[in-house]
Amino acid sequence: MSHNTVMKHIQRLREIIPLGYNLEWLDKDPFRRWKTTFEKNDREFLSEIKLSNLEKQLCL
Repeated sequence: MSHNTVMKHIQRLREIIPLGYNLEWLDKDPFRRWKTTFEKNDREFLSEIKLSNLEKQLCL
Protein backbone atom coordinates (compact mmCIF):
# COMPACT_ATOMS: atom_id res chain seq x y z
CA MET A 1 0.00 0.00 0.00
CA SER A 2 1.15 3.52 -0.61
CA HIS A 3 1.84 6.05 2.11
CA ASN A 4 -1.33 8.02 1.40
CA THR A 5 -3.47 4.86 1.53
CA VAL A 6 -2.13 3.97 4.96
CA MET A 7 -2.67 7.55 6.18
CA LYS A 8 -6.28 7.45 4.96
CA HIS A 9 -6.93 4.21 6.89
CA ILE A 10 -5.33 5.69 10.00
CA GLN A 11 -7.39 8.85 9.59
CA ARG A 12 -10.58 6.76 9.58
CA LEU A 13 -9.37 4.78 12.58
CA ARG A 14 -8.74 8.04 14.44
CA GLU A 15 -12.41 8.90 14.03
CA ILE A 16 -13.45 5.72 15.86
CA ILE A 17 -10.86 5.73 18.68
CA PRO A 18 -12.53 8.58 20.66
CA LEU A 19 -15.69 6.48 20.86
CA GLY A 20 -13.75 3.66 22.52
CA TYR A 21 -12.07 6.16 24.83
CA ASN A 22 -15.40 7.77 25.82
CA LEU A 23 -16.94 4.35 26.49
CA GLU A 24 -13.91 3.54 28.66
CA TRP A 25 -12.81 0.65 26.45
CA LEU A 26 -9.40 2.35 26.12
CA ASP A 27 -7.29 3.89 28.88
CA LYS A 28 -5.97 6.65 26.63
CA ASP A 29 -6.15 7.92 23.07
CA PRO A 30 -3.13 6.49 21.21
CA PHE A 31 -3.47 9.09 18.42
CA ARG A 32 -3.62 12.13 20.70
CA ARG A 33 -0.28 13.62 19.61
CA TRP A 34 0.03 11.95 16.22
CA LYS A 35 -0.64 13.69 12.90
CA THR A 36 -1.39 12.22 9.51
CA THR A 37 0.83 13.47 6.72
CA PHE A 38 -0.01 13.05 3.07
CA GLU A 39 2.47 13.12 0.21
CA LYS A 40 1.73 15.26 -2.81
CA ASN A 41 1.27 13.17 -5.97
CA ASP A 42 1.84 14.50 -9.45
CA ARG A 43 -0.47 12.57 -11.71
CA GLU A 44 0.36 12.03 -15.32
CA PHE A 45 -2.25 12.45 -18.01
CA LEU A 46 -2.67 10.01 -20.86
CA SER A 47 -1.12 11.02 -24.15
CA GLU A 48 -3.34 11.29 -27.21
CA ILE A 49 -1.97 8.01 -28.56
CA LYS A 50 -2.61 6.10 -25.34
CA LEU A 51 -6.05 7.63 -25.02
CA SER A 52 -7.03 6.65 -28.56
CA ASN A 53 -5.70 3.10 -28.01
CA LEU A 54 -7.78 2.82 -24.86
CA GLU A 55 -10.89 4.08 -26.65
CA LYS A 56 -10.38 1.53 -29.42
CA GLN A 57 -10.07 -1.32 -26.91
CA LEU A 58 -13.19 -0.22 -25.00
CA CYS A 59 -15.27 -0.07 -28.19
CA LEU A 60 -14.51 -3.69 -29.13
